[in-house]
Amino acid sequence: MTKVDLPPRVAEALRLLAQGHDAKSIAAVTGSTLPAINERLREAGRRMGTTSSREAARIAFGAQEICHEKIDASSGRMLTQRGQSELTKRTSLMSAAGLFIIVAALAINLEHLPSVSSEARVVQTSPAHGSVIAPGPFLLSITYDRAKLADAMSYVQVSPATFPECSFAPILSSDRRTISVRCNAKPNRTYEIWLNRQPYMNFREANGRSAKPHYLRFRVR
Repeated sequence: MTKVDLPPRVAEALRLLAQGHDAKSIAAVTGSTLPAINERLREAGRRMGTTSSREAARIAFGAQEICHEKIDASSGRMLTQRGQSELTKRTSLMSAAGLFIIVAALAINLEHLPSVSSEARVVQTSPAHGSVIAPGPFLLSITYDRAKLADAMSYVQVSPATFPECSFAPILSSDRRTISVRCNAKPNRTYEIWLNRQPYMNFREANGRSAKPHYLRFRVR
């Protein structure tokens, strides 16, 4: 963590933000009010000299991922891949009779079922991979070959030194295939980003399946 003296409650809010929570879910987890959480996040940004609380969380806790996740409002728990594993475990506890019925149903005319398509993949980025761009503000855009979920994304660091400064407030196209975030490029820098990379796989299709990982690298004049 960076050597900035943060009050315990401010540090706790920042840590939860780095883990993928938003202000509402932080309030639910900590038992605090939403205005109190928002004030703690603003205080963290002021103390660390950043323009956003997410940037402060990334710097303070070495967050490897900036992500937006759906939160279970009743418990404040993130509905992540871990939650999906718990759901799988519950499913395994079904009665033997119920499992038999499901297996029998799937076995009927199985050869006539359509084949499962491959995972979604990136077909275009801006900046393009290997390109050289001018310093200053730019829009980082990613286009997939099919629709994706608006509230799930994983921009994964290779290292903090090669990760651009971005707002990570997603702008989604009307066809839900292109997602963009506003960033700022510093002169004479090389940036590299993974769009999905294990264990962070939150760029997903509309059906919830993770998209294929994609590596992006570009340089600034």
